[in-house]
Amino acid sequence: MTKALSEIIKALKPINCNLKKDINITSLASLSDAKEGDISFLTNTKYIAQLSSTCASAVLVKPEHADIQSNAILIIVDNPNLAFAEVAKLLGFERPVSPMGISDKACIAKDAHISNDVKIQAYSVIASGVSIGESTNIYPNVVIENNVKIGKYCTIYPNVTIMDGCEIGDNVIINAGSVIGSDGFGFDLESPDNTKIPQVGNVIIGNNVEIGANVSIDRARFGSTIIQDNVKIDNLVQIAHNVVIGKNSVIVSQTGIAGSSKLGTGVIVGGCTAISGHLRIADNSMFAGRSGVTKSITNAGIYAGLPAQPINSWRKDIANIRSLHKIKKHIKDLKERILKIEHNTPKNT
Repeated sequence: MTKALSEIIKALKPINCNLKKDINITSLASLSDAKEGDISFLTNTKYIAQLSSTCASAVLVKPEHADIQSNAILIIVDNPNLAFAEVAKLLGFERPVSPMGISDKACIAKDAHISNDVKIQAYSVIASGVSIGESTNIYPNVVIENNVKIGKYCTIYPNVTIMDGCEIGDNVIINAGSVIGSDGFGFDLESPDNTKIPQVGNVIIGNNVEIGANVSIDRARFGSTIIQDNVKIDNLVQIAHNVVIGKNSVIVSQTGIAGSSKLGTGVIVGGCTAISGHLRIADNSMFAGRSGVTKSITNAGIYAGLPAQPINSWRKDIANIRSLHKIKKHIKDLKERILKIEHNTPKNT
């Protein structure tokens, strides 16, 4: 789809723009890949140099970058990232919606409640007692087990499994291959055969949550595993039984959160982080990638390392570790000097 830049500017209502002559915008691109007719954006200061050399016709920038010399038309906005998303919609760059209606190849229980304008594609299975809110989109090969509740305007991508009794809010996106409500990892390790402990709870997911591909969220042993409103979960994340993720939190790929830990509001967890069980994490805490959280965090801050500690302390430790070879050499030199002094000193002195 092609849009006149003047139309885009009118929709965005920017702080300022140096548009002198109207042009057509046909696509979106990064600063380095853009060509004439493309629109791009700048948020990361690492790419400031590319703004001067980009071939993009227009670039969305923050006010502090408005004076940078560029051949592109600069559109000054508060948040170029969000503005870029809006331009993507204006140009029609959105995921294609599934076909209208319910496929005759879907398997749907007679007592399932399917609201208006729900789309269910081929080979999906909707079990007894399921309730699906209006305008929700179910892609192929989705399995929704007994008594699951799904809200309005949700998108469930292919091969997702939602186990019995789980509850999904409104405007939730679950990407391909994720499993919601699988059994928590509960076994009696003192028994000779590691007897399985029944997991009789469920998973409750709030509104405006997005769950990446191949995420596993375990059902509670009893009660609920809870993902609160506006949480964003990346691909390949494991969330164990009875975990609570607070509102507006972000969990990045390959993170594992052990059972019964509770994360506060606005927590950001970097990739490959491990959080031990039964911990409490303060609101607005942040963890660098590959952190190992072994104790509860009571004060908001930025943490890193294993075990996780305030990031400035961790940086000092890393600097010291990198100096160990120098320290080792100094110790060796001192030892040699001491031995030489002892050798040259008379024994009766």
